[in-house]
Amino acid sequence: DSGDILNRITEDVSRVRMYLGPALMYSMNLITLIILILYRMIIISPQLTMVVLIPLPVLSLLIYRVSHRINYKSGIVQNKLSLLTNSVQEAVSGIRLVKSFVKENEIINDFKDISTDYMNRNISLSKTNSIFFPLVLFLVGFSILLTIYFGGLLLAEGKVTVGEITEFIIYVNMLTWPATSIGWVTEVIQRAAASQTRINEFLNKKDFTTYYLSSKNKNSIYKFENSIDMVDVSYRYTNSNKVAVHSINFHIEKNNIVGFVGHVGSGKSTILKILAGLITPSSGSLFFDNQSSNNFNWDEFRNNIAYVSQNIFLFSDSIRNNILFGLDAVDESKLLKISKNVSILEEIKSFNQGFDTHIGEGGVTLSGGQKQRIALARALLREPEFLVLDDALSNVDSETELRIINYLKSLRGITIILTSNRLSLLSQCNQIFVLKSGEIIQEGTHLDLIKEFGEYQKLFINQMLLK
Repeated sequence: DSGDILNRITEDVSRVRMYLGPALMYSMNLITLIILILYRMIIISPQLTMVVLIPLPVLSLLIYRVSHRINYKSGIVQNKLSLLTNSVQEAVSGIRLVKSFVKENEIINDFKDISTDYMNRNISLSKTNSIFFPLVLFLVGFSILLTIYFGGLLLAEGKVTVGEITEFIIYVNMLTWPATSIGWVTEVIQRAAASQTRINEFLNKKDFTTYYLSSKNKNSIYKFENSIDMVDVSYRYTNSNKVAVHSINFHIEKNNIVGFVGHVGSGKSTILKILAGLITPSSGSLFFDNQSSNNFNWDEFRNNIAYVSQNIFLFSDSIRNNILFGLDAVDESKLLKISKNVSILEEIKSFNQGFDTHIGEGGVTLSGGQKQRIALARALLREPEFLVLDDALSNVDSETELRIINYLKSLRGITIILTSNRLSLLSQCNQIFVLKSGEIIQEGTHLDLIKEFGEYQKLFINQMLLK
């Protein structure tokens, strides 16, 4: 999901960066200093060298244990911070629901509980952090005391001089940070290895969309002219044991309105995503005018496609900028015409600032039908040859829906492929495919299918009874 991807981009990449930067630098520094300093210390006095170095391995081990504890507690603190942020974000986003169910006190109490837990975890982390530097200073000081004590004994025996003891003290101080960094570097390497594994899972993933396939031998700009064919197309989503669509075969002529109908989970949206180039089939082929979709440049071809999903996304910006998204410039008269034809113009004019009205995050200030019509206007302004509507009129009333579909039927040179379970919309289609469990079980026109015993006839009867 998006949270996992963001975590890998930020936290995991940062941990690998720490290994490639400071960890490697300190490792090289450690190796170089140890070789040079130990060589000099052994030449001066092998006995004093052995005594002086005793605390350093202990220091490295203790630092490793403390660092490991700090990292563990830091992870917990970060998780608690995520929970705290998520709690606030959900409460603000769903403030209407919270107020309508009078759950303000429960939300406040939950926030207090998470905040208290976050505070306690931070205090625990601070206590562990407070051990770090005193521990380092203690062991370094202990090593210096050993140097002075045993150096004094050797000085009394005439084996070393005062200058050499002073030299040893300087060397001990020089070795302190490299020795301390052994534990830290070890921890960084462990964390970087785990993070690199997570990054590799992301980088080595082969489930690329058609849009991002390499453009090798795909320099020509392809233009959709006649028909679309799917041949034995199947698709399975990542981490799913179920095939979303299986052995799909169909033929669609240009300039037609084609509908896909079926129950939830029947594979309607998956087929539309494949047609729009958002996902590639797990098996089978997609052809445009008998040209395989793998043989032309999708980067260019997608300029001919406009896709309106069932989950409308609007930016926290003006209505104008949301409609003009993806276009450099559009004539004002064209903007007004398209908005009028999708039955949103009068509602936009009713706002105080009209097209310059700023909408909230995700279009929170608009109704579901308004969002869908703004998204449809955004798609039609591109003047696409291939319009894909994934249940894009589900929140529009029947009268408005009829006006919009009549406008779409009047457009020339555009092929419309849509999903819906509303007969008022399906009856306007030239061709209908009925899906069940990822397979096409019926196809034909609206009039043909209502006469044929099957899923479509059941849908027709049920909707007639509701009326």
